[in-house]
Amino acid sequence: MVRVRLLAAACAAVTTLSLLAATPAIAHQGAGLTASARGHATALTPPVDPTQGNITVTVSYGGQALSPNGDVRVSFWLLDEDLGLYVEQPHGTWTFDGAQWASSDLAPGRYAVRFLADSTDVGLEWWDGGRYFEESIDVVVTAGATAGLGAVTLDERTLDIGRLSGADRFATAVELSTVIAPDDSAITVYLADGMNYPDALAAGPAAIAQGGVLLLTRRDSLPDVTRRELERIRPARVVIVGGAGAVSAAVEADVTATLPGAQVDRAAGATRYETGEEVVRDAFPEGAVTALVATGRNYPDALAAGPAAGVAGAPVILVDGAASAVSAATMTLLDDLGVEEVFIVGGKGAVSPGVEASLGTRFGTGVHRVDGATRYETAANLNWAFFEVAERAFLASGQNFPDALAGAPLAGAFGAPLFLSPSACFGLDAAFGVYDARSNGVWLLGGSGALSPNVEAFGLC
Repeated sequence: MVRVRLLAAACAAVTTLSLLAATPAIAHQGAGLTASARGHATALTPPVDPTQGNITVTVSYGGQALSPNGDVRVSFWLLDEDLGLYVEQPHGTWTFDGAQWASSDLAPGRYAVRFLADSTDVGLEWWDGGRYFEESIDVVVTAGATAGLGAVTLDERTLDIGRLSGADRFATAVELSTVIAPDDSAITVYLADGMNYPDALAAGPAAIAQGGVLLLTRRDSLPDVTRRELERIRPARVVIVGGAGAVSAAVEADVTATLPGAQVDRAAGATRYETGEEVVRDAFPEGAVTALVATGRNYPDALAAGPAAGVAGAPVILVDGAASAVSAATMTLLDDLGVEEVFIVGGKGAVSPGVEASLGTRFGTGVHRVDGATRYETAANLNWAFFEVAERAFLASGQNFPDALAGAPLAGAFGAPLFLSPSACFGLDAAFGVYDARSNGVWLLGGSGALSPNVEAFGLC
């Protein structure tokens, strides 16, 4: 009960903010898997190494100065000019004179700086005053110099709620695609049957790994909205997921005619599991140390697994959850990828003890099960396991699959978790997960038929 009251208090001031301008054009890697900067109180000192620089700052909340020894954590994200990515940097101790902080030595460069109070009542913030990474202002650190940030005032937490949706599942997938790829770019597009889920379940994590998007089609005809998005993106490659029974030869011919310069491939097998294997082998040519395993007999666990797999650089591998053991083909796939650690997503009713035992025979203590009493709790527990802090989160209906299916690459592009909720109300498992992850904002995926206006109003259930 105390936790519910804290949640209600933190979310009482709910603001509606358009999040559509936020794009992951320059991603910050490792979101939610941060190494905290903590320190102790000593006299302020300048950089010891003349080839390095440092940062000074004062931080407060509610008029009270915060210290770097537990009140607030600060992380530094250095821009890799070659990759165009901000990568979190390890940081040692702070010096602290009771008001002002001074960092230990930092390599010269451009940094995004994040402030995260230990109190969950205080919102995370990027310098200078940005609630989200893309709103942050870079701090330039130069050799032998101190960059003074002045006073940073943290604010009480509020929650921004926005919605991404289209007229139908195909149009919603296109809306999500436009956020991932706001400009035409030679990315990989995965194209899957929007009326059925099995073949497409492995495609979301594959799209994350390839920096691509997932678009949906009808089996026998390419929707106009999907065709227009293909024309806008002009991808170098399209991967059609599933055999001709899932996405017809006519659709493949239409895609080829729409994109005469693109490479159009098909990843397909005789079963959903073989199709999933083909998708994984294609998307992870260099292998993966970690893999997530979910049943292919139903969709919720595999849907929630996509963004978690993305942040771990892992594939989602579908198995027959009712089988007495994992198949020889799946074991070969895991070995070929070089997997050392396996996370089973879902309870014993979803993935049998026999499958778990057979994986345990091969991977020993490297096998872990993440589950919950419901699909919503399983998704929340999975996100808790893979995301420590996430400035934004995504929410999709757990009662249908299309929006979460196409939403996985979007969540992956932002390094953010995807929660599942009942359609009529904002599920408590998801609400607690958003709160615990310190998220400032939630994107709802799909229209009011998928997630009702009551969900958008943060009506809990």
